[in-house]
Amino acid sequence: MRYWLNPTHYLFTVVLMLLCGCLAFAQDPASEEDAESLAVEERLSEQGPQTLILDNSRTKIGREFYDSFFRAFVLPAPTMPADSSQLSKKPQDLETDSWVITIEELPSTSATSNIISVSINDELIWQQFVQARIDLIEEYALNAVETLRQYIISYEQTQQQLQTEDQKGTGIH
Repeated sequence: MRYWLNPTHYLFTVVLMLLCGCLAFAQDPASEEDAESLAVEERLSEQGPQTLILDNSRTKIGREFYDSFFRAFVLPAPTMPADSSQLSKKPQDLETDSWVITIEELPSTSATSNIISVSINDELIWQQFVQARIDLIEEYALNAVETLRQYIISYEQTQQQLQTEDQKGTGIH
């Protein structure tokens, strides 16, 4: 018995083969995650600032604080510093080569506020009870960013002072 393909069977077979071919080229989610992690590693391995801001929040209060903190830290400050000695060094000019900034949230017994802390390189620099009001969250985030910037400026000034000739040692006792 001979089996001849009529045009509709032939068309159906071609369409089916094309669909199977398209499915073979689709990416699976595991390869997308691998590509994403490779892209992050490439960005981290490039020369330049490597500041990481980690979000360890657990509730909406912490997430809103993180968002406000991130916006205030990344965008340049709109106001000029009150101290004229800081005019030459703007916040975006800070040499932040190896900072790891962590924002952590600890739930408290109160339903309307949580404890949020900001640390830099595992050193706690800011901690506060933060209420669930958006205006207070933004105010606390700005306060935390300013505290962080002052810490970085102070740290860099100390490092520069330690690099001066009279502070360097020869290593001979």
